[in-house]
Amino acid sequence: MTWDPPWPPIRITNDEWIIMRDSRAEPAGVIRRLLFNRQVVFRVVTWAPTSEDRQLVGYFPSLEVADRSIKFRPPTLEART
Repeated sequence: MTWDPPWPPIRITNDEWIIMRDSRAEPAGVIRRLLFNRQVVFRVVTWAPTSEDRQLVGYFPSLEVADRSIKFRPPTLEART
């Protein structure tokens, strides 16, 4: 099965992407490509305006798998009324 998110990762530097999900105005996560023990990995953190407020989601072997780790949130009951 191919991953075809409605918004593909948005590249902001050579090694960093913003992930959009539920909001068109605010990112859901940030992916950064790193070299770890001579292997490329993709670190995913949740979005927050400052680094210290971001939470680690995990390290992944590819950009596609990293992108899949940022989930969509179902609409809340309040948002539907």
